[in-house]
Amino acid sequence: MILRPIQFVYDFTIYVKNKLYDHDVIKKVDLNIPVISIGNLSVGGTGKTPCVYLVATELIEKKIYKKIVIVSRSYKGTLKQAQRVNLSLDNATAVFGDEPCMLQSKLPNCSVWAGPTKHKTAKAAALSEKPDLIIIDDGFSHRKLNRHFDLILIDATAPLNYFQTLPVGRLRESTIQLKRAHAVLLTKTNLVDNDKIKKITDLILKNNSDLINSIYLASAKLNFGHLSPQHDQIYAFCGLGNPESFQQSLQLAGFNVVSIKKYADHYQYTQLDLDNLLADFFNKKKEIPNLKLVTTAKDLIKIQKHPLLKEVHEIDYAIEIDSLKKVELFEKICRLL
Repeated sequence: MILRPIQFVYDFTIYVKNKLYDHDVIKKVDLNIPVISIGNLSVGGTGKTPCVYLVATELIEKKIYKKIVIVSRSYKGTLKQAQRVNLSLDNATAVFGDEPCMLQSKLPNCSVWAGPTKHKTAKAAALSEKPDLIIIDDGFSHRKLNRHFDLILIDATAPLNYFQTLPVGRLRESTIQLKRAHAVLLTKTNLVDNDKIKKITDLILKNNSDLINSIYLASAKLNFGHLSPQHDQIYAFCGLGNPESFQQSLQLAGFNVVSIKKYADHYQYTQLDLDNLLADFFNKKKEIPNLKLVTTAKDLIKIQKHPLLKEVHEIDYAIEIDSLKKVELFEKICRLL
């Protein structure tokens, strides 16, 4: 295969980088503050942002940490240096990125900071806010920042051929690098069968047997608000890393998805995009009176002052873990911080 030589060079580069960090040839930034990283191995969506929300809310409820800062990269934002997310700006998502803005809107008791480089953003936030805890959104491959707990998310719906490194598969790092993880969370397990879960688990444990008691299963649950599968049909749009799982979740909930418009991950909607979406929705609604326009919270945060807002319903993702396993996971997190 023509991509194999490129994959070899890519793997070797990542291997060298990790060895330099493992042996302290490249020094890490230590903030002297407990740091949790919520990350993954792959490109594309695994459910990191809902997981950051889950971890933050659980730790807030435990009242162990009074001041929590969340650090996220300003992906596709215009920031040149680290800043605290300010939702009062009309163009907040264009400046800070969609995920930082969504997290700030859903976690008003936390400070969310965004910037182009995670360790610099974390350092700036630590100096400014003096938090008790920092949570890094998508931090596994960012070795420069020292952390105390690495939680790795793996999308159970991903095809097995994805579990190779780029450019052959979809992994930024080999599964061998899971040796650095303290726990692994398989997400969206309610969308696959037990055989698929076992195959992924075996793949994880093949080179990381120490994780045998640190693999947790999570379901992807959608909050539909006032929508009902018995009465409403769906016209959906989204810009996600894995839009297929969004569509699948809607269908599994019993909704008839009449149409779904899929955009690139972190897509910034233009006025023309929204005009076209609304016109197409109204055309279809003439034939299907019970048609409802829906999108995700991550997409909705990017839409400001458009007539579409009067029609659209937000469908929010949540991560659910078995209650006993959740207690076990958070006891492990708190023990290592």
